[in-house]
Amino acid sequence: MAYQIKSNELLEVESLVLVKVNNVPPFHCPLGRMTSLFPGQDCVVRVVEVWVSGHLLKSAVTKVYVFPLK
Repeated sequence: MAYQIKSNELLEVESLVLVKVNNVPPFHCPLGRMTSLFPGQDCVVRVVEVWVSGHLLKSAVTKVYVFPLK
C-alpha cells in the first residue's frame, strides 16, 4: 500500500531514501531502504523505519527524502 505525503510524492516500502541527519553535510547523509511505515489513526504517515548500513533507524517523514526511481 502506498501512502501519500504530498501531492506528487508517494511513500512505499522498499523505496530508496536519503536520511537527513543534523550537523552533517548533504553529501554525507546516509542512503537507506524503507522497511516500515507507521501511519497514525488519521492514516497519515509521520514515522518510517529505514535500513541504513546494517541497522534499523526510525525517522520522521520530514527527514526522509525519497528518490524518484520509477
